[in-house]
Amino acid sequence: MKKEYRIKQSKEIESIIKTGRSKGTRYFVLYTKKHSGQSHFRYAISVSKHYGNAVMRNKMKRRMRSVIADGSFQDDIDFFVVAKPKSAELSFSEIEEQLKTLFRRANIEKKDRMI
Repeated sequence: MKKEYRIKQSKEIESIIKTGRSKGTRYFVLYTKKHSGQSHFRYAISVSKHYGNAVMRNKMKRRMRSVIADGSFQDDIDFFVVAKPKSAELSFSEIEEQLKTLFRRANIEKKDRMI
């Protein structure tokens, strides 16, 4: 996944949290916001220190990035995913299942049009 797809500015992340919509599960929280005028979606990931040590946090971020890279999202969307500490007990397949369910519930996946 290219770095241009990532949101790094804290003010942009704060804007998504304050003015966007949120959906949550027991393991993750997803904040979304429409952002017109861009050619692709953008995302940010957060894993707090309550999750575990740096190795565990980085492993979770890599897994979350992998799930996001496999997904197909609307071009005009910015989203921010927060991993709750309880998600440390999940395997990769469970993380993938939970995130995909959350993306479907938030309705940010691209719609495949049949012609």
